[in-house]
Parts: sequence; structure tokens; C-alpha cells
Amino acid sequence: MTPEEVKEWRAVHQTARGKRLSQAAAAGIIGVRPLTWAAWERGRRAIPGWLARHLDLIEIGNGGGAAITLYPERPHGNAGRKRVPKVGAA
Repeated sequence: MTPEEVKEWRAVHQTARGKRLSQAAAAGIIGVRPLTWAAWERGRRAIPGWLARHLDLIEIGNGGGAAITLYPERPHGNAGRKRVPKVGAA
């Protein structure tokens, strides 16, 4: 898969509201960080072989390119997690 094909996949898919997918939304659908998706589109990071297969499965399971329903994004990393103080820490 080439960077142009990654861009094209995002360009032809729409949200349930009929808007073009953002890089962040596309990244959220497949479970990667938005910066990873952006790096693939710009050719700055190698595109893994599993990506094309994964995107094909999304299309098959979605009726061949119908609108994709987006779910609320999960926070990345430790965002939104409660910090637990270390034992003995002030």
C-alpha cells in the first residue's frame, strides 16, 4: 500500500454525517495514533502489510464503503487515568 492509497481510502469514506474522515478519525477506526496515520500519508513511516487487509475488512463489513459510524475516541496513553501515588511518596 502506498501513501497515496492511504489518502485515497480516507478520501472516499465518510462519517455517518456525510463528512470526510479526518486523519484522527481514520486512525481511531483502526486503533493507531493520529500521528501514525499522518506519517503513513506523508510517506514518513513505512506502511505495514496488515493495513491494506484491515482496511479491506472494514469495507467488507461496512457494505462496501457505506458511511462509517464513529464511536467516541479512547484517550491515548495515560490521559484520563487516575494517578495512584507511590508508597512512601509525599
